Amino acid sequence: MDSLEEEMRKWEEEREKERLAFLKKCHEKITDDSTVYLGLSYILANRFRISETYHGSGFPDVVYELLNYYVDHVDEDFMKWLHKDDGPFVKTPAQIIKIFPEFSCISNKPFEVMKIANQMYGLDMKYDDDEWHGTYIYAYSFDYNSFTPVDIEEVKSLKDEIKVLEKHGVDTSDLEKKLAEYGFTPEQLEMI
Repeated sequence: MDSLEEEMRKWEEEREKERLAFLKKCHEKITDDSTVYLGLSYILANRFRISETYHGSGFPDVVYELLNYYVDHVDEDFMKWLHKDDGPFVKTPAQIIKIFPEFSCISNKPFEVMKIANQMYGLDMKYDDDEWHGTYIYAYSFDYNSFTPVDIEEVKSLKDEIKVLEKHGVDTSDLEKKLAEYGFTPEQLEMI
């Protein structure tokens, strides 16, 4: 068994040497620095399933916005940053409604839902409205595990309980404090 393991190790080392030699050869053939930027933009666009409107038109501005952010502010491997749990985030407006369904009772407008999610969960989503390529909502860093969705049914239940107690003249200040802890504005609470 030891000789088989040794043979496997040698074989893997040889394959790794060949791979590294091939990558070095690829790197040496890149003589135009813009090729690297272009290649990274294609990788980023592919990661988020963003395509050119028509061949050669370039990508939506959001691709270059994220890529420029990476170049200027991120000190880690590109592929690691792109695929990590709290890496960049790009979605269409329709997808935002699906990601934050708890806010659909307040608004069915994606940008309003984005603003509410930013407010309630401390997120930093932005939107890019590209005249030629469409609109995208994005964040430089987004972690689905960084927030717990608001339980809208509990908010509705608290509102109903307060109404009933107010009809009977019972003090509702404790329930109102609990409702206020959710952080909704009075206008948003009216919509729920």
